[in-house]
Parts: sequence; structure tokens; C-alpha cells
Amino acid sequence: MATSSLTALRASEARILVPLDGSTRAERALPIAQRLALALHRPLLLARIIPLVSALLAAPGAPVEPAVYQQLMDDELAEAHTYLTDQGRALRRQQVEVETVVNRGDPATALLDLCAERSVGLIVMTTHGRTGLARAALGNVADRLVRASLLPVLMTPAAEDHDEQSLCRALNHIVIPLDGSPVAETALPVANALAGVMAHEITLLQVISYTADASERLAVSHYLAAQAQSMQGSLAGRDCQIATAIREGVVPSEKIVQFAEDCNCLVVMATHGRSGFRRLTLGSVAAEVIHGSRLPVLVTRPTSPGNKSDGEQRSDS
Repeated sequence: MATSSLTALRASEARILVPLDGSTRAERALPIAQRLALALHRPLLLARIIPLVSALLAAPGAPVEPAVYQQLMDDELAEAHTYLTDQGRALRRQQVEVETVVNRGDPATALLDLCAERSVGLIVMTTHGRTGLARAALGNVADRLVRASLLPVLMTPAAEDHDEQSLCRALNHIVIPLDGSPVAETALPVANALAGVMAHEITLLQVISYTADASERLAVSHYLAAQAQSMQGSLAGRDCQIATAIREGVVPSEKIVQFAEDCNCLVVMATHGRSGFRRLTLGSVAAEVIHGSRLPVLVTRPTSPGNKSDGEQRSDS
């Protein structure tokens, strides 16, 4: 059954899923996942999905004998279990509750199935990496999860432009790009769930055209102020301040990324909606922000009658 991002994030039993592939790049998601687990009091679910090698490799006349093929698979399974056990042991020393799972299959499909089977509320992963024998880009797996899952997905860049402490500090300040659409506003309650628990400052940001006239600028200012007032009122005394910001630009994603990097903050945004004066889909802007940012980005896909379930989405992928 499809679950809204907010419901999944707030569920007390929900796990935080961290897909790993054995690479140091994928492991860059672990410090942020650890901080989230401690702040939200959620267990981490470390998962490694081993892609299936074509059965032709083990067929009669194939270059690999069936017995050799089976031994290779058994060895990789054993290595994966050992690897996750070691990662889990290190996290438990930091007082994090950890579960581990190793599966075979298409990585994105297997992870989506795992989300339903193990009550996952949030996915945290890097946007690049290498996965198993197939050497599929972990970034492609992340893209598929964003498209096919209704769960919020927090992506951390694998590049080492920022150290771990800097990436974790970004969680203290959230920026939410808005465009005036109800769909874009669905990112607000997701950020609200993190306010005061992890984030202590939230900025509502809208990008407008250089050519916007005075009335348009005033309307945007009033809109952001109203959203900020509403959000501040819902925080019920939690330690989190709400601010607003307006930036001018031609490419909204560039201004969003620039703001996030200038303020060292986490971007939380919906993946659909209209964006700024160019009426671009926010899904396109979200993709540009994800691939352009050197800081974490949390994307959420709003639930609506038109949205398909996870299974239907997988069949379309």
C-alpha cells in the first residue's frame, strides 16, 4: 500500500534504510543516517543488494562452469554479510540500533520491496557509487527510488568536497524551495517533522525572474510570509526559527544550490509542481538540484489520487 512521505517519516516504528554496495562512496551516507537515527530515535536498516548475473554464465557451454558460478555467488553473499556486520558493529558503538539485510536482484526493485516488507520511513543514500558485479551506478538506483517510491529520499553527494562534519551540520538548517503551488508546499510538513528535533532553522525560498514587477515581488513576499507564519505557529515552542528569502535568477535550480551552499543547509523539496517564473516542473528542478548540489538533498513525492502505488511505478520503470 502506498504511504505518504509524512506518515512514513513520523511512524514510530519506521526504519531508516541505507543502501550500501561495499564502496567508501556509498558509506558517505552513514554519518548523516547515524545522526538522523539518533535524533529521530529510529533504527537503521543497512541493505546490500547483489545484482543477479545472467543465468547464461552457468548454462552448458558457458565460459563459467555452474559449480564455479555458484561458488562465486556464495562467496559474494558471505562477503556482503561480513561487510554489513562490520558496519553495524561500528554504528552500535555509537548507540544506534541497527538491522542488516542482504538480498539478490535488481537493486532498485529489491530496495522498493524491502521498504514495504520492513516498514521503512526514510531512505538515505549517496548519489554515486558502484554496485556489485554489474557495477551499476548507485546514482541510477537513487534516481529510480525517487521516481518509484512515495518515501522521502535523502541523498548525499559522494564527492569529498565537504567533510563529514560539514555535511552533518547542514542538517541544522533546512531550505525549502517554494513556487506558490500546493504540490511544492507538501515539502513543508516533512520539514516540520524535523524541526526542533534536528533542524533549528528553516528558510522558505522562492526564485523569481529578474523581470518580475513590483506587484509580483510583493505577492511573493506576502506568500512566503504567510507560509512562514503558519509554519512557525505549528512548531508549538520547538527550538526552530522560520525565515524567508527571495532570489532572482534565470535557472531556479542554480539559485537553490547556491543558497544551500552559501548557508550550508539541507534542501527539502517536492519532486512535482511548478517552479518559478519559467513554469518548469519542480521534478526537473529537483533533479537539477540533486545533481548540482555538494550538500544533502531530501526529496519527497506528494501523495495524490493520481499517484501510482510503488508496484505500479516499478512496472513503468
